[in-house]
Amino acid sequence: MGRLRAILRRSTTSREMPVLAPTSAVLLAIAVMVFVVSCDRSGHPDGVTTLPSDFPDIEVDSLEHTSGELGDLLEDSVTLLMFGFTHCADACPSTLARIGAAIADLSPGSRDQVNVLFVSVDPNRDDVDALQRYVSPFGESFLGATAPRVKLENMTRRHGLSFSYGDGYPDGSYRVDHPLSVLVFDADGTASMLLQPSVLEPAAITGAVEHLIAEGR
Repeated sequence: MGRLRAILRRSTTSREMPVLAPTSAVLLAIAVMVFVVSCDRSGHPDGVTTLPSDFPDIEVDSLEHTSGELGDLLEDSVTLLMFGFTHCADACPSTLARIGAAIADLSPGSRDQVNVLFVSVDPNRDDVDALQRYVSPFGESFLGATAPRVKLENMTRRHGLSFSYGDGYPDGSYRVDHPLSVLVFDADGTASMLLQPSVLEPAAITGAVEHLIAEGR
């Protein structure tokens, strides 16, 4: 249980160490299944966890993006979903860079079947244009999106996650607590895996995504 609590606290902020807490006993039960970092029965390495069959599918209708309907862009592709914000000091860019390196190592045919959706939980500072500028350097398959706070809370809660805002600082910035885990959905939008990029080398992410694509063929 101590290890689980430690994993549940792994989120990032602009200035301080955050605390990520489930919002109910039901979400805690989901979190127990989802966040334990171990080699599961599928043979995935540490940092890759198979999600239970009743884990919610991806739902992006409430999100705003520069190119219109996200559902059309994500259709028939494996989607890696990450929550963060553009003012994140290091965890967000380092995680996105690891994912970008992993996707770059995919075979050409597989690379075209993957999208990375970076959802900002800081809509007051991150509009859709700023988000797309932020994620574009990590790769062509990276998409930035956000939504009003209430809709973001509903989306994260749907997947057993949460985010929060901390105290402000003299320069006008403020702490944002958010999950670091990356949810992976197959081409049908069904939840498949949870990645912990902080403990994964890009090659392990590449292998996990290639395996998922091969299963769908």
